[in-house]
Amino acid sequence: MAIVAALAGLGIFALTVYFGNKVGNRWLRYLVLIIGIFAGLAAAGGLARSVEESNLAGQILGGLILAYFILKSLFGGKK
Repeated sequence: MAIVAALAGLGIFALTVYFGNKVGNRWLRYLVLIIGIFAGLAAAGGLARSVEESNLAGQILGGLILAYFILKSLFGGKK
């Protein structure tokens, strides 16, 4: 269940990043990204059944986000 909660949180985070990048104002874009981080963490923690699962879901979510940025920096160079 923790993996499902982490993937749901990652999906919410990805959607807010996607739509946040479309905002023209720089400060509003950063605000949307901060809200997306908290919404993703809330979704990952809220879907878990216990505190231990919630903790594990948060760790998995953090690992997935970190892995995404590492892979993006290695393979997603500027074209």
